[in-house]
Amino acid sequence: MGSIRRTSKFFLGLAALAWCGLIFRLSRQSYAQQSIRPWLRKLAPKEVISERLPEVTVYYDGAVIVARQDPYRFIEFFVRKGGHLTIYAILAAIATFALRSLPGMRAKRAIATAVVLVLTLIVALTDEGLQSRAALRTPTLLDVGVDLIGAVIGLWISWGFGRKRRDTSRKRKDDQA
Repeated sequence: MGSIRRTSKFFLGLAALAWCGLIFRLSRQSYAQQSIRPWLRKLAPKEVISERLPEVTVYYDGAVIVARQDPYRFIEFFVRKGGHLTIYAILAAIATFALRSLPGMRAKRAIATAVVLVLTLIVALTDEGLQSRAALRTPTLLDVGVDLIGAVIGLWISWGFGRKRRDTSRKRKDDQA
């Protein structure tokens, strides 16, 4: 049983490192390599998409995105920000599971949470730094904020998963007694 736990700890740590590697690889891609606008243009004409969007204007880091005037940009904006949230939620969840697998860390929830948030902040800042070197990419601290919101979501999910798992195992022990 001990060797299985050691192996799972190793793979959790490896998974967190691999996920950071994926983030850094995506950071180095140019805007053109990540753009979904060509795909959206093939999917439907601008007019068709525009009429289905709300009359909304988004202001983000100096950019003004009017949904019905530039629907492809509007959709891509939300896909990109959703990607930030998702990628960093997954990073935080993997890192939380990895930390919780270490001896004594399961009970130290506040410390594990702080470590995961600091790790996420470091990765997010590095991510933005790498983006500054990629063609047509614009690094912004607002994206770091979006990344941290994703990390909080990942922490919430991973700590909730751990609690539900503990509650289930307690119930099984009570049923056996």
